Amino acid sequence: MPLNQNPKGHDRFRCRDCHRVFQLTYTYEARKPGIKELITEMAFNGAGVRDTARTLKIGINTVIRTLKNSRQSE
Repeated sequence: MPLNQNPKGHDRFRCRDCHRVFQLTYTYEARKPGIKELITEMAFNGAGVRDTARTLKIGINTVIRTLKNSRQSE
């Protein structure tokens, strides 16, 4: 059952176990599941920041931020 809608009209849902809110359809490409793993994988395979951003249709700053945060979490 939808919790409510975001400003774009997509339904938001709340997990009954962990109480996190999520959407089934995302407007922004960077929020889709698996994007962070793809960014890291492309970096390990030698793809540049701009190439990664262009391929995944996300912003350059998003790629840089994701790589910085993945480095700090190690």
